[in-house]
This record gives sequence, C-alpha cells and structure tokens, in this order.
Amino acid sequence: MKPEAAIASAKTLQPDTLRLLLTQDIPAYWTGRDGAVQWTPPSNVQPTREVLEVETSPL
Repeated sequence: MKPEAAIASAKTLQPDTLRLLLTQDIPAYWTGRDGAVQWTPPSNVQPTREVLEVETSPL
C-alpha cells in the first residue's frame, strides 16, 4: 500500500522525512507552509493556500 499524500500538522518537516517522501513520489503538505489541507473524494488532496515555489525549504 502506497499513501497518496502525507499531511503534517507542523510548522516544518524534518529534511530526512521530506526527502524520503519525495523519493517515493508522495506529495507532502504541512500546515506551516500550506495552511489548511483539504481532501475531496475520491483522492484529491490540495492545500488551501497556494504554494509560491515548488522547491520550498522545509526549514
């Protein structure tokens, strides 16, 4: 089983955690960067705040 997305309620993610998720092609969202995260069936996960840069630093 492979998760479709990872959602963290935190200001930051540990770099190792983010790297692991990205190498597994699992999108990561966290409230400190993305604001609230919304899920709508069947499998659409999206942040409510637009991310300005794709490669945002987790720190």
